[in-house]
Amino acid sequence: MFNVHRSSRRSAVPKMLLIASALILQPLATSASAQAIRSLAGFRSNTLQANDDGSAAAFPIFEVNFFGIKFSSVYVNNNGNVTFGAPLATFTPFGLTTAIGRPIIAPWFADVDTRGTTGLGSGSGGGNAGNLAQLYAGSGLVTYGLDTFSGHSAFGVNWFSECGFWTGAGAGPTCTGNTGVGYFADHVDKLNAFQLILIERSDVAAGDFDFEMNYACKENWETGDASGGTGGLGGSSVRIGYSNGTGVAGTNYEKPGSGVNGAFLGTRTDGCRDTYSVRGGVVTPPSVVSPEPASLALIATGLVLIGIVRRRRA
Repeated sequence: MFNVHRSSRRSAVPKMLLIASALILQPLATSASAQAIRSLAGFRSNTLQANDDGSAAAFPIFEVNFFGIKFSSVYVNNNGNVTFGAPLATFTPFGLTTAIGRPIIAPWFADVDTRGTTGLGSGSGGGNAGNLAQLYAGSGLVTYGLDTFSGHSAFGVNWFSECGFWTGAGAGPTCTGNTGVGYFADHVDKLNAFQLILIERSDVAAGDFDFEMNYACKENWETGDASGGTGGLGGSSVRIGYSNGTGVAGTNYEKPGSGVNGAFLGTRTDGCRDTYSVRGGVVTPPSVVSPEPASLALIATGLVLIGIVRRRRA
């Protein structure tokens, strides 16, 4: 009935399968991009003064449902994480899959120290939050705040300082890229830049949200001196993941490589952005993120195309 060579008909279904696979894989949320870190002014509206193991006061955000408990504020902790209900000063990273006592989201749980600076003259010392000249000579600072992303309210934390952010006199020094944060004690020979964003998704259901862990695609240190490390390496190294604090199965996750020396160092090959979906209080890790309704529609379209091809073959 159709004037199609057998070889052409044989290849049609695989082609449709490839199209459908692309549609199905679209919502999966781990991506590799040199531009993974998002530059939004609101995320720089508050600054955590140069410190070692400090935390910001509870910061009001939109309501989030995290494993059945609703929170409307979050604590920004210098050591690479945010917590709900109480701050966290712990500097040596612990495993996130046991009963740790408080909810946590940790893009880089390790001993961050933002006091390190080589100095750029008067007023640029590590503890002076009013003059950020230090950002170009040593460690960046932790900044945080609210903004809008893709039409949704968003709360972001930067563990770095963006080049061009200068409050000193004159034009200021020049630099490229972001100035990452150092590690304990006062070290700035290696710097890391990473970011956490919470994105409100009340359009799906009240309390639903997504969160992104974004990286500069090259992380240089994993451990502080007080955690058994030497030169930022070895010892009790960085943990990445989340937990509701109870240790109950299904309420926590650690990214493979957490606690393993060297696993996250150098140029990242596993993607620079990990996106997690939180629906009904339950978090889905990025490798198995469930499609949103719009993505389900795309999947359905792909399946219809496959059905059409099969009918033509028949």
